[in-house]
Amino acid sequence: MLADTLRKPRISGTREGQDAGKANNKAAKRTRFGSFVHRVQDEFGVTDVQQAVSRKGGTAAIDNEYGNSKAKALREVKRDMEAICCSAIEMQGGSDADMQTRGLFTWIQDTAQSVQPVPPDFRPPASVSVGGWASTTTATILSGVTGVDVMTEQMFNTELRNLQKIYGGKKDYMVIAGDNITATIDNYTRVNSSTTNVRYQVMEQASNKTITLSASIFDSTFGRAQVVPTQFNNVTASTGLGDANVAYILNMSLWQMLFLENLHSVDQDENAGGMSGYVKAMFALIGLNPKGNGKIFNA
Repeated sequence: MLADTLRKPRISGTREGQDAGKANNKAAKRTRFGSFVHRVQDEFGVTDVQQAVSRKGGTAAIDNEYGNSKAKALREVKRDMEAICCSAIEMQGGSDADMQTRGLFTWIQDTAQSVQPVPPDFRPPASVSVGGWASTTTATILSGVTGVDVMTEQMFNTELRNLQKIYGGKKDYMVIAGDNITATIDNYTRVNSSTTNVRYQVMEQASNKTITLSASIFDSTFGRAQVVPTQFNNVTASTGLGDANVAYILNMSLWQMLFLENLHSVDQDENAGGMSGYVKAMFALIGLNPKGNGKIFNA
């Protein structure tokens, strides 16, 4: 894809009668960059005995073991694709390498990537790529754990403020957040979440007997952030568990998920041993301009 950027604002004037030149190429900073395709595949199958037993009602609540296996494989691969997009992997390809796209964590970094790096004009500044408050004294931003620093409302709003400096105006963002970040933002409904836990006094409908302790929308002067919790940010390969201390602050108009081959299933020829098939997709996560996004993580 192609990305472009605006020049810095000027405050100088021009002289009366000054003629317009024919230089000043407005396409000079236009740059092409992209991502590699990720190939994801999973297999499923049942033995002849498994399928026959399910057809005869021998498996509770499952009358088609093969169909159930196919549906489960599709669901698992969809989860894989979410984990891939929300990961820190770098894109790679070639005749002997697994085909991988670039994950969000690697897209949104202020330093050059190791493979086909994002050009400097389109990298996020350090103030938004690490949250703007990662220092030796405030390096850990998870909440609910004794003895560590907590990400305050002011810190989160500073992230939005730094993004606002990039755009020159307020934007809407989707915050794809791990549990600790989500819980921290939920605690913004309290006056002091670390000590007294005194809440702001609000009027609510009591007829449904619901106590609200969530902040799905954080709206400030500098940005409007919709918080969406996830379990798939920076998944550890060995455990399959996401990092609860990672969040992405995304302008969704700057991201695309392009498919070379849509997610689909294929039934293979049945043999005497049973039935089998596979699920496959080929896609790429594309950051149209990483500069307009931020992330939060344990620095």
